[in-house]
Amino acid sequence: MPNRFSHKIINIICPNSITKCFSNFNPCRKLISCFFFIAALDKAIALCVAGADVSTVCGEVDSFIEAELLKVFSNKKSKKLERGIGFPCCISVNNVMGHFSPTAGEESLKLENENVVKIELGAHIDGYASQAAHTIVVGGKSNGK
Repeated sequence: MPNRFSHKIINIICPNSITKCFSNFNPCRKLISCFFFIAALDKAIALCVAGADVSTVCGEVDSFIEAELLKVFSNKKSKKLERGIGFPCCISVNNVMGHFSPTAGEESLKLENENVVKIELGAHIDGYASQAAHTIVVGGKSNGK
């Protein structure tokens, strides 16, 4: 679910759902991909809890991005429109600098309380990419961090 800030932006631009709004007219495609990666970033933050598997979280966020982007521009004219993951979800824990995105078959790790987690992801529509990164502390909200 989008956070309060992104939800306010969406409501200012379009009071209806994202999919209904953006399928009726053709606004800036970069702006549209921004809304999806904001929602995907919020989902990734919500999934980063103690005991969560990094590979599973990355897979769920990537699946979310692909599923939501398929709903946009879903008419006959836009079937050839390229859209999808602009940058795969990467979750780097503690001393890992960046771009850690294990697949289902690779060795992964579980998140623990007090881990510093760096989340990176991105989406694109018709080549217009939007990327975001955010750093959180697992269990930090409950500890006041």
